[in-house]
Amino acid sequence: MRKYIIEYINREDIDFLKELIKRYHPMGLPSESGWALKHRWFAYIIDGYICGVAWLHDSTPFEGVARLFNIDPHKSYFLRRICETCPGIDIVEFLEMIASKLKEEDIEYIWTFKPKYEKGISVFKGSGFVEIGKTKTKREVIIKKLK
Repeated sequence: MRKYIIEYINREDIDFLKELIKRYHPMGLPSESGWALKHRWFAYIIDGYICGVAWLHDSTPFEGVARLFNIDPHKSYFLRRICETCPGIDIVEFLEMIASKLKEEDIEYIWTFKPKYEKGISVFKGSGFVEIGKTKTKREVIIKKLK
């Protein structure tokens, strides 16, 4: 079984990945965060099929939260969405492949808000994310250290 990740930068490809997130992520595609300065779109390819999709962006939309927890916004990405598009795949492996690529780029952290759905919680636990605190609105912040 051949497994790898692809980062997409072409507008048509990104629009397709957005459609997959709308269909397969339990929370769909949010309308906010479009004003982040840098977006990254990844697909998890298994035997030629897109079996997972991830959307990360810089910390601009949540810069106050990043600073509250001493997360360098220039050395981190916020994981906005990750989901499987084929049943039964190892989404943890996909997240680890993304982490490995970002680590090679000298990124120190991937962080996000703890999801409210059970499968999301198990994915982040399996990938080594740890809770580092709560925002003023009681959202749990979880982080994966890459360095």
